[in-house]
Amino acid sequence: MTCYNNPFTKVKNDININDMLIFVTTMKMDGPFNQVASAGPCYFSNGMMPRVGILQIDTLDLLPLYKANYLYSVVLHEMGHILGIGTLWNHYKLQT
Repeated sequence: MTCYNNPFTKVKNDININDMLIFVTTMKMDGPFNQVASAGPCYFSNGMMPRVGILQIDTLDLLPLYKANYLYSVVLHEMGHILGIGTLWNHYKLQT
């Protein structure tokens, strides 16, 4: 997953984002029930808080996740990565 080289996530520098902007897309990743999704922050505020992120769901997992009532949980989990859970821990020295 890349944020910076992805035309889907290009954000103009003069845009003011007060909250969080999350781009969601589906793509073929690795087949059903392996890696079902991935996500992470793309752009940060001056205080290094995530403002823009990307969330990608494997197209082959989307319908099975929805039918099994797991899609909401997967999306919520991935949104945590956009907020920095597990993705920014090294930056903030939260891992030992």
